[in-house]
Amino acid sequence: MGKTYFIVCCSLILGAALADLPTAAGTMVVVALVIARQALSIHENSRLNRELAELSAMLETKVKVQTMEMLRRGRPEAAPLPPGERPNGADEPVGGLGPFHHG
Repeated sequence: MGKTYFIVCCSLILGAALADLPTAAGTMVVVALVIARQALSIHENSRLNRELAELSAMLETKVKVQTMEMLRRGRPEAAPLPPGERPNGADEPVGGLGPFHHG
């Protein structure tokens, strides 16, 4: 697809060059600026993508570490629960829509 645009742009520039030299020069400058802007955007997007991947990996590690710390603090003896028992608070409601009542 990029090759098509290049061919179209070249034919426009050559056609304009035959008709009017200042118009051809202006067209070439505009095309060059568009290409430069696209190259800069691609470069910046790549940099931001790398930065996001690094931050995501750091956050994932931090969440794992904090989860492990919370689990250790919750049961300091680290003994497993007896079969059939649920952790404290497991049976408490945590929001939502509540029970449905027929009216």
